[in-house]
Amino acid sequence: MSIRKSTSNQIQYKTDTKPSFFQSFFNHPRFLKKPIPFCNPEMERIISEYKDLEEIYQEDPRNPLPEEKEEVEEKDPSEHLTYHSLGPAEIKLLTGFEPDEFDELVELLSVPLTPPAIGRRGRRPTLLATAQDRLLILLTWFRFFDPWARLATVFGVSRTHAHTVVLQILDSVAPVLKELFVRKVSHREQAEAKALFLTFPEVTAVTDSTFQRTTKPMGSYDEAKKYFYVKAKMYGLKSLTIHACNGELLAAYPGYPAATSDVTLFRKPEVLTAVRGIVSKDPEEAAIPDPNPEWAVMADLGFQGIQHNVRAVLPIKKRPRSELLSAEKAYNTRLAKRRIIIENFYARLKRKFRIMSVIFNLDKDLYPNIFYSCACLVNFDISRRPLRANRQE
Repeated sequence: MSIRKSTSNQIQYKTDTKPSFFQSFFNHPRFLKKPIPFCNPEMERIISEYKDLEEIYQEDPRNPLPEEKEEVEEKDPSEHLTYHSLGPAEIKLLTGFEPDEFDELVELLSVPLTPPAIGRRGRRPTLLATAQDRLLILLTWFRFFDPWARLATVFGVSRTHAHTVVLQILDSVAPVLKELFVRKVSHREQAEAKALFLTFPEVTAVTDSTFQRTTKPMGSYDEAKKYFYVKAKMYGLKSLTIHACNGELLAAYPGYPAATSDVTLFRKPEVLTAVRGIVSKDPEEAAIPDPNPEWAVMADLGFQGIQHNVRAVLPIKKRPRSELLSAEKAYNTRLAKRRIIIENFYARLKRKFRIMSVIFNLDKDLYPNIFYSCACLVNFDISRRPLRANRQE
């Protein structure tokens, strides 16, 4: 690597190796093929870049993260992304929501999106000062998981300011999103909405876990192996979620070491308490014909044994040195076709927000708030676009 000094007394680094994808990101010729009709050419370039990234991520959301680019000098503030500089198509591209849905989220989150006062005199910040711009940068970060330097350049702030503001917004928004979009859906309410499974009418919830890869943890071997997921042969985090029969999230427990088994996660006191509250029968449900004192939760073979804790509907496990009967295989197939609704939720979560599908290289303490926020936003999306057209079958 050689160093040369520019006329503006700023040190620039010149590498002899082939530039990476992100280093050649801004000047790639294919971004100029389909210009977006903007009066500002800089804005036109930024939106076209994000449009191309969206196509790449939709093909494979597990694409590796681009390398961080050296910070560039500040440009005219009028060239940076703001909510009022975007049209409906660009808002949909950057946030994953239609403009009216985005405005509804801003209204619901107006209090946590209000920027805190700075200094003793209580003055307000001038950059990313509106609720629309603060929600825009958060959703753009969720959706594309851009490096801090690029995110800062696009929104016209410093790298440190972008990092501070995004994490500040995340801490204030996450508990409000959970309060707004995560609720208990009773069995009677699901029956009235015709969302229950016809072949398993006793089931009121579905549970499963999802895995996200992380970098190898620092520390000793014994500390690192807790995060090693043998099935995928990777280090990562595991999150257990509980859903209604239409896929709506009822509860989530994210950020556990990946080596923890599904049944161990389910038997943790906080999870069991939540599940028993979900499957418990309300007084008005006593008239529904069912001999058991509680409703059932559906799960896969990784949860074998939870039937001793709660009422559960599980696949039939193959016995040693024998095969399943045809009727047992048919039963497992019917159960898998109903349980797939939770996989539909995970698919939308990871397609809509790339931060949930790539290698998570941030502090693990941030993961619970990030996962819960993205899952709550998917709940908001499901209320407008159901996961499946025919939810019963």
